[in-house]
Amino acid sequence: MRRTAYLGLTLMLILALGMPAFSQQPQAKTKPDYDAYLAFYNEQNAQKKAELGEKFLAENKESEFVPQGFQMLVGAYARAQNWAKVIEAAERLAALPKADNKQKGFAYENAMVASDQTGNVEKTIEYGDKVLALDQSNVNAMLIVSNRITERLPTD
Repeated sequence: MRRTAYLGLTLMLILALGMPAFSQQPQAKTKPDYDAYLAFYNEQNAQKKAELGEKFLAENKESEFVPQGFQMLVGAYARAQNWAKVIEAAERLAALPKADNKQKGFAYENAMVASDQTGNVEKTIEYGDKVLALDQSNVNAMLIVSNRITERLPTD
């Protein structure tokens, strides 16, 4: 009985000490890095949030928060309806070496919508194809791309 208790206690201690190794949450390296990210994260005004995001990303290139920062920047520009900046920020996010497929899909989907808003059918289809290459079940991309392809068909 005592042996089982020691074994259980040992296993719980190993798991408790090993849990931080399994979590993949980004961590701030410095207090200014964290403060800048927090100010950017908490801002509600889309235009101000975009400005804080650009500042954060320019000053904290090595931060672990860079991919999430770009996601918030894309979202801020989208809420501000600055479509050219949405596309630019989305391209920068997708080009990040740390960006995973979920983040790339987010970037390409927002770039697709921004291209669609500006009337650029070719870019809309291009970004839509990139979204569908990452996630074949993305209904939004399927609908937008299929609608834009039918608009480009000859009318005769």
